[in-house]
Formats: sequence, structure tokens, C-alpha cells
Amino acid sequence: MFMFIVSLPYAVLHGGYWALVAMIGIAYICCYTGKILVDCLYDLDENGQLVRVRYSYKGIAKEVFGQKWGGKIVNTAQLIELLMTLHPVRGPLRRPDDRQLPRRAIDARRG
Repeated sequence: MFMFIVSLPYAVLHGGYWALVAMIGIAYICCYTGKILVDCLYDLDENGQLVRVRYSYKGIAKEVFGQKWGGKIVNTAQLIELLMTLHPVRGPLRRPDDRQLPRRAIDARRG
């Protein structure tokens, strides 16, 4: 969470205020889908009480996609997500120099 606060000025510098709007929109979508996933964990019993019947993403996927493909889809998605997070570590870590920044960010007095 704290890295978001630290990187916010950098994102606004490069993406403008639309980047800020996009980040707020993405946060709302993530919150909404998280609530949907929590709702998928519970079912109503015969008394109308919520009972937890699923305990993982895999359980939800098996209910939605079937016993054969549900677990495989979740495992594939989680593997892809893990590999995507490792990608920047393999590449060279470059520090941006002044040529990559917009001119107004370097010195606003220049014309």
C-alpha cells in the first residue's frame, strides 16, 4: 500500500491526471471483484443462513468451470501471474536519465 503513495507523483508526472483517474477506477474494480469472490464462497442452506461451502479459488473455479477444467484454469492463471511478477527481476534495472523525462519536468524556465 505504501509503495502506491510513494509512486503516485511519478505516475501522475508520466500519465497525467488520467493516470490518477485510471488508478482510482482500477482500485474500484478490484474491490468489486473481491466482494464477488467472497460472495461465491457462501451458499444459503435450507434455513436461509449463509454457510461457507468453498474455501479457495480452486473450489470456486470447479463450481464454475467443472471438475475437470476448474483447477487447471486456476493453476494456470496463478502461474502466469507469478511469472509476470518475476519478469522485471530478470531484465536490466535501469535508472531513468534526464533525456527520458519531459522537458517541463527538468526545468520549467526553459522555453
